[in-house]
Amino acid sequence: MCKGNIHMPNSTANLAAGTADSGQYRQMLPETSVGPVAAYFHVLGEPTRLQILNLLQQGEHSVGGLAEAIGCSAANTSRHLSLMARHGLICRNTRGNLVFYRISDPHVRELCCRVCTHLTPGAACCQTL
Repeated sequence: MCKGNIHMPNSTANLAAGTADSGQYRQMLPETSVGPVAAYFHVLGEPTRLQILNLLQQGEHSVGGLAEAIGCSAANTSRHLSLMARHGLICRNTRGNLVFYRISDPHVRELCCRVCTHLTPGAACCQTL
């Protein structure tokens, strides 16, 4: 048994101890996926971006509306939105002079809900109104 009551299966424990051969376990992530997965989590790892995603769960919002709601400048909000769009979490829609954003990756909500529930048991994570 490891610290914090986290149980490691024998093959994983042996691997951690340096005694398992590479054929006794399966990698969680292929080596080629480590970088993209880390980049995705990096995008989600910033509180302002999580606030933006929370608002976008309710539907499409303009840059100005998001900026006002989270208390940031429009320029700073745009930088966060641009990063999230580059990583495919959100997409943009231009209407006249206004730009609106919405969540484009359906996994975002589920992932955030699972992490919230895991880290804050009993909290009202992801309840619908």
